[in-house]
Amino acid sequence: MKLDTTFYRLPMRFDAQRLAQELEQFGEPDWRPHPQGFVGNSALILVATDGDVNDDLTGSMQPTQALGKCPYMQQVMASFRSVIGRSRIMRLASGENVSEHTDIHHYWHHHIRIHVPIVTDPSIEFWCGGDQVHMAPGEAWVFDNWRMHKVLNPSGVTRTHLVIDTTASAWLWNLVRRSEQPFAPSGPQPQRELMVSVAYDPQARPDLRTERFAEASVMAPGEMDVLLQELVDDIQGEAAPDETAAFKHLLADLRADWRNLWGYYGDQTEGHGEFSRLLDDCLVRAGVAGDGLKLRSNGHGAMEVLRSRLSAACRAEQPRRSARRRARDRMQRPIIIVAAPRSGSTLLFETLAANRQLWTIGGESHAQFESQDALNPLRNGRLNNRLLAADASPEVVARLRAAFRRGLRNGDGKRLTELPAQSRPQSVRFLEKTPKNALRIPFLNAAFPDALFVFLHREPRANISSIMEAWRSGKFVTYPKLPGWEGPAWSLLLPPDWQTLKPDALADIAAYQWRVANQCILDDLAQLPAARWCAVDYAQLSTDTATVVRQVCEFADIPFGPRMQELTASKLPLSRYTLSAPDTEKWRKNEAEILPVLDSVQAVARQLGQLGVPSQANATLH
Repeated sequence: MKLDTTFYRLPMRFDAQRLAQELEQFGEPDWRPHPQGFVGNSALILVATDGDVNDDLTGSMQPTQALGKCPYMQQVMASFRSVIGRSRIMRLASGENVSEHTDIHHYWHHHIRIHVPIVTDPSIEFWCGGDQVHMAPGEAWVFDNWRMHKVLNPSGVTRTHLVIDTTASAWLWNLVRRSEQPFAPSGPQPQRELMVSVAYDPQARPDLRTERFAEASVMAPGEMDVLLQELVDDIQGEAAPDETAAFKHLLADLRADWRNLWGYYGDQTEGHGEFSRLLDDCLVRAGVAGDGLKLRSNGHGAMEVLRSRLSAACRAEQPRRSARRRARDRMQRPIIIVAAPRSGSTLLFETLAANRQLWTIGGESHAQFESQDALNPLRNGRLNNRLLAADASPEVVARLRAAFRRGLRNGDGKRLTELPAQSRPQSVRFLEKTPKNALRIPFLNAAFPDALFVFLHREPRANISSIMEAWRSGKFVTYPKLPGWEGPAWSLLLPPDWQTLKPDALADIAAYQWRVANQCILDDLAQLPAARWCAVDYAQLSTDTATVVRQVCEFADIPFGPRMQELTASKLPLSRYTLSAPDTEKWRKNEAEILPVLDSVQAVARQLGQLGVPSQANATLH
């Protein structure tokens, strides 16, 4: 939450030794790894959605079994006289860090986070907005998590904090205002509150209230006005006044149309489809106008914050239900096609998308990924499309999944949000295909832990030639103004270390894209259980289509029914991205340029050739 200064030390002290004693009853299996896989970060869940062990930000927050075993922790929470949200014990191992980040999810617009250190060391540093403090055992701190913040633990101890989220009562807000503010702007300091010590009382039975009421399915116009006006006021408009004006105008339109629809539907279910379409239209148009706009307060991209704020605007796909019912609403066992660019993945995607059991967003997911600064190579500081498990923060994953859900459509082209509520499936099988996903498997595995991967690979000569033709066509440009690149507008995926390539050596560029994409896929899939992926040879897909598609359907546990049988019984139609008719000898058009680069891809080509033995452990289709 945005605050007036970086840190507040509350006038409350707790018994850190007693808190540590309550933790001794828990073993290592009770601690949950960090959801993004950050090394050395783990948590003991105390309050979570439906009292389960999870990292959700929404739903009815309830005490877990772990909190029920910790009477003093309950007393500490109750002492803040506020309704308690998601809470946990958070550990940071010796020598590890919490990397610099900000918290921009809609959840944080209403919540503050209280830290009560239990085990720490004077050398441990907590940074926020350029200011740094040490939080001592038993103290209570609030900080501005809208600003960039990080934690450094160079000590020999595992830093352990009780971390409490709350929207805060008036009593607590008044206490915060009268707290010590070590970095407050110059001026009169607030009148200090007398220090209060909260000792353990074995007879106490605290009235601990938790956030049981889930957010409304449709955001009320008043809240929409506040969220968007705050965003508008924070935009750096001086550098691009035209773009800023267009962006602000779009948000003004959204506010007007939202209030207009609310006057007719309120938050009734029958209006969810129109609210969702209004959001989709705004985000698409705003993505053009708002690209490159930044916020003064924390440097985040305006579009990333907008998407985060609007993620809770219409929960058409997430009605208020129990955890068991919500689980059935999610995309289950997505099927993700991974391949080097121009490998024939669009042909396979369009063929599988005809299956009535599958839902897609109708095409590739460039916008769904790269509208988020954290996933956009031009804004996250990476300058390549590689994404790892550590990039899959809960906020990023929630926004990505929401973006996918908004675009879901079936094999007949009907959008999920347009179907009557009573006829929408409780769960869907999602099919995704984007060539850049060749470099994102660790991220995708973290975001979709039950995903299945279909690896399509193609013989290097034909594939490299097709990549070259794509560059020359100018129809596959992905980064027209790539910093540091002096060659033609960059096309297709952006692999790591592309800076070593020469702008005028197109065959080298194409061979490098083919090699890095396939090598990443091979290495990343090797880290997954064999039952979660299969390999498909493009040549066999082209010549024995029915057999290959049937085997993929069996692997993915979807029917190879009459519709699929009819489609694969004859030659498949050309895919939407075909530049010229398929021909096994077509690569010879570029033969003189391709032959000199083949040595650079032979090692990967040999690995692909070794995928050719089918087995029960690995459903290889080669």
